[in-house]
Amino acid sequence: MGDSPDRKLIRKLLAATCLTAAAGAAQATTFTESTDFSNTFAGANLLPVGTDVVIGSVGNPSTDTDDYFELSGLTAGTPFDVNFTAIPVFHGVIAAQVLDSSDASLGTGNFDQGMPLDLTGTIPSDGILVVRTQWEEGGPYQVTLHAVPEPATGALVATGVAALVGRRRKPER
Repeated sequence: MGDSPDRKLIRKLLAATCLTAAAGAAQATTFTESTDFSNTFAGANLLPVGTDVVIGSVGNPSTDTDDYFELSGLTAGTPFDVNFTAIPVFHGVIAAQVLDSSDASLGTGNFDQGMPLDLTGTIPSDGILVVRTQWEEGGPYQVTLHAVPEPATGALVATGVAALVGRRRKPER
């Protein structure tokens, strides 16, 4: 006996869900600052779409007190969680801020080597977050944008679950 139409549909939905999740994971990238990030909001460095980890450094009081970079292509209206961590050779407290594309603050705080920081909120309608780090003396840091589930993945999973719950066995003849 072959699969019922319900089972075929469920298998297709689950396969599509797995492929969508795998595609989202494949897009994740780490960006390491190789030249100094901009020191101004207006000049924020646009990072490649899919960047979810940024490794940078601030430190020279005369030339590098701020780092601004932009994460784009994010799903508007979904929650975000940006984690700021000082890399072990770091000394002192650094200010961190997440902004929208109009320079409005979505969250702010401080972190250091023994005290990471999580800033959470909702991704603006244009899908852009601008991240700022600031310190007068400097040191290396890591910023991580925690995975935000894509609505398409959630919808596929919900559809598959609904199909499983609503599925009825046909009476045997």
